[in-house]
Amino acid sequence: MVLAQSAGCGAQHLSEYTICICVALTSRIQAGKTVHGVERVQVLITPHDDDLNVYLTIYCRRLRPDVQIISRATLERNVATLHRAGADIVMSYAGMGASIIMNWLKPGRILMAAEGLDLFRVPVPTALAGKTIAESEIRMRSGCTVVGISTAHGMEMVPGPAAQLPESADILLIGTPDAEERFLELWVDREGSATG
Repeated sequence: MVLAQSAGCGAQHLSEYTICICVALTSRIQAGKTVHGVERVQVLITPHDDDLNVYLTIYCRRLRPDVQIISRATLERNVATLHRAGADIVMSYAGMGASIIMNWLKPGRILMAAEGLDLFRVPVPTALAGKTIAESEIRMRSGCTVVGISTAHGMEMVPGPAAQLPESADILLIGTPDAEERFLELWVDREGSATG
């Protein structure tokens, strides 16, 4: 087993049994500073053996309860087991294949980015128009993250917390299906129009 620590998650293929421990660097981390004083550590568990993945997930979760663990499942039946073991995100071959097929068959406003993680686009709700991303508290209240703002002038990708949500724009959000549902319940009514 090989352990690789990578500041940008750009680890090369090291061996068949690899765990990649990544210190996530975002646009908000500058000159060695961290977000809220804490480095965000992620563990990517990728061996081809699901039993080993479960063991490593339990081990990493007990060792560092604060890390984000992303694990791979070769067999669909092991997805729930890996979640119970402590994985935050589990990517299975069947789930990723189904996502690719659904994205191809039903292109539209929703893109399945990974198993259990959707990318969707909605008009800026009236209640959020004119607020900054930080003031809107979208992430705190719904669990969704704003990853883009689309205006007549183009798309602003990965906007900062001070970015304003213009009234006539669309926002690109990423989140779990539950987070998407919470966002829609909070800010968009059943007919699809934004609520105030």
